[in-house]
Formats: sequence, C-alpha cells, structure tokens
Amino acid sequence: MKALVLHGAGSSPEAVSWLYEPIKEFGYEVYVPKYESLEEIIEKYSREKYDLYAGFSLGGAASLILSSFHEAPVIA
Repeated sequence: MKALVLHGAGSSPEAVSWLYEPIKEFGYEVYVPKYESLEEIIEKYSREKYDLYAGFSLGGAASLILSSFHEAPVIA
C-alpha cells in the first residue's frame, strides 16, 4: 500500500514526520515530496494513484483534492 503525505506551505517533508510515522507503522510505503505550490503538487501527482492521501495545512488541501480524483481515503 502506498501513501502520499504532504507538508504545509513554506515547510518541508521533515515537518510532517508526526503525520507520516504513524502511517508507516500501519505498513504503508510513504512518499513525502518537497514542493513549492498547490498547483505544482496537483500537476505532479494527480495522475498517480495512492491508497491514502494525508497532509497538513496546504498539504491537507492538496490531499483532499488528490483523493477526490481517485476516491481514496484522506487525512487532512
């Protein structure tokens, strides 16, 4: 199972370790990319399907949008 975890604006992947560490414990392969804008993350990941989307702040908004494309669970 794959999970995409997204950080907030002006932040970094390390800043959401509190979010992705528990997801890893459930056996997910977790991807936590660095990005600069909502548009960038939607463009880059809208065609890829993950089993779970999660994010904080701007990453939460992106997670909600991406999960709607693939009807996947989301944590925002």
